Amino acid sequence: MVQDYTVGLPEDGSVLCRFWGDECVAYHDLIGATHLIADAGAVLFKAVSAHPMNRAQLLAELSAAFEFPDDFVVADFFDTLVSNYRQLGLLAVTQHP
Repeated sequence: MVQDYTVGLPEDGSVLCRFWGDECVAYHDLIGATHLIADAGAVLFKAVSAHPMNRAQLLAELSAAFEFPDDFVVADFFDTLVSNYRQLGLLAVTQHP
């Protein structure tokens, strides 16, 4: 995945989110699927629910929310998380050149 991108909810309004504590329920209206999202995913969805954010901003949000081991590569984990939610149609990703 490109290292410079912006993440947000789909602009067509097809994904609706509700938050409870450290969990999120995302409903994809176009396919009728409901997803329970917790932990890092919930932090991601909460951050982009108000407005799209770039990768650096979201990495900062994630790093502030959790304590990761020193040898853990947060950026790789985050990129995989975003890619998985994008493939499910839950997130819109805009890549920047």
